[in-house]
Amino acid sequence: MSITNLDELPQLSQALDVIARSRPDLVHALHNLRAAAENGWQRGVRPIRSIVDAGLDIAQLELCIWTLQGFDYMAELPELVSPDLLGRIPPHEAVDLGVFPVGRADDTVTVAVVDPLDTELMTEIRSRFPEYTVEIVVTNRPALEAAANNQEDAELADDFVDEEALARAAQLRAMQDQLTSTGRVAELADVLIELAIMSGASDIHIEPDGDRCQIRFRLDGMLTAAGSHPAAYCQTLVNRIKIMAQLDVGDRRTPQDGRATAIYGGRTVDLRVVTIPSAWGPESCVIRLLDQSRVRARFSALGFSRHNTAQFDKLLSLQGGVVLATGPTGSGKTTTLYSALQQMTTPAIKTITVEDPVEYRLPGMLQVQVNRAAEFDFATALRAILRADPDVLLVGEVRDAETARTALGAALTGQVVLASLHAVSAAAAPIRLIDLGIERFMVAAAVRGVINQRLLRRLCRRCRVPYAPRRSQLDDAGWPFARPERLWGARAGGCDACNGTGYRGRAVVAEVIAMDDVLRAAIIDNADPSEIEAIAIRQGMVPIRHDALQLARQGATSLEEISRVIGTR
Repeated sequence: MSITNLDELPQLSQALDVIARSRPDLVHALHNLRAAAENGWQRGVRPIRSIVDAGLDIAQLELCIWTLQGFDYMAELPELVSPDLLGRIPPHEAVDLGVFPVGRADDTVTVAVVDPLDTELMTEIRSRFPEYTVEIVVTNRPALEAAANNQEDAELADDFVDEEALARAAQLRAMQDQLTSTGRVAELADVLIELAIMSGASDIHIEPDGDRCQIRFRLDGMLTAAGSHPAAYCQTLVNRIKIMAQLDVGDRRTPQDGRATAIYGGRTVDLRVVTIPSAWGPESCVIRLLDQSRVRARFSALGFSRHNTAQFDKLLSLQGGVVLATGPTGSGKTTTLYSALQQMTTPAIKTITVEDPVEYRLPGMLQVQVNRAAEFDFATALRAILRADPDVLLVGEVRDAETARTALGAALTGQVVLASLHAVSAAAAPIRLIDLGIERFMVAAAVRGVINQRLLRRLCRRCRVPYAPRRSQLDDAGWPFARPERLWGARAGGCDACNGTGYRGRAVVAEVIAMDDVLRAAIIDNADPSEIEAIAIRQGMVPIRHDALQLARQGATSLEEISRVIGTR
């Protein structure tokens, strides 16, 4: 039943009588509707037109209609709901769809919708909550938009910022100046490491530069100035780091690398140290911070879209075959593969990894370090490991034909092989293996799937700014959705929470290809990456650009960041 079905007075009166018997709380609203309809009818005006002319809220009539059809009606929605529910239908997307999750009890999720008769929408909602029974209630659009706006405002206020951490970081910055002025360089090294950890940095760069020693942190993939000290402190600072990493302090002519461990705030962080001689005299030093807590989560907790998570989980459930992770350096491939291993490894599964270097120490598996000086490379290690009866293998990187052939051969004999590979897209990965010298039929037979990923900086929710996008901006980005009224961008100069960058944290975007007979045939038939990609999209792959633009649509990142990382269309 719709409003137009009630555009005759007898039908409307009958509907109002039915509602009045079951909903005494609506008596006043029903009386006003009936009076307006009868007055209009006497003047030859149809009921709905007369109700609108009388200035009555059409939502009241909608309430009556939906109640008559057996739906519960919510005139107001709760201001805040579980983050897990909003993760399935983010606020901005909720407004576009006309739906809003309002609560969860046991295995039932309640979702408010504007139009419960939209069958496609009902299918979409149930696909977002596959493990729950979905209960539908009806609401009006103003109430839905108000709830979505309140949720976004709450996220802006909360921002997931640890205020104590911000205060500690400010204290550490002040300590830098104090330690520099008093010459306590050993303590300065400790402060820099703690400050980097507190700031969420992945690397610390100590660099001689003329008469200064520059300190830079890599935050969310971008280098950011973190301090400047007299050049005389540079080598002393590097020596302190070398002592921590058990390196030779007396050798300043050759590169060295080592590792150490730091514990701050209950978090264990591995420090990988590399020193390089420089033309300025003092050595340059880079410290990579490897937070062990980053790989304790299952793959499903890494932040991939639900579609990509489901696709990748299917790949991990297959018996035998190669699953490739592709993307540039620093795109999160290692974290993805380690999290997948954590998900797959059980006491009944023998897991062995071959890495260069071993970045994270994981329980329950054998990790093997490549040693090129001893002629123990990936291919040699793999040949030895295959005699050790593994069920699951991880190959840190496929770089050459011998390693690729050995890994694919293991997959064809029943092992599950996870490996990283440098390729510009998921569709280019099989061609990359062929370029290394692997036969097409072997690639088609062994590769089960490919995940290609990137890391995008998230907009700082404390200081992001809304704007109305121009059509040209959306066209350049390849925007696949309806034109939005607003998007979000980074505020120039940022704020304290984002270290003045306008961005805080990173989000992963990806595309996942699951091989099938059509794709295998295309690989054997000399298809190029564009043809493979077109087939994969028809088979259900969501391109990485669309995955990224979905984040922009939800206000999580900006079009500028997508252009920087993925490029324009």
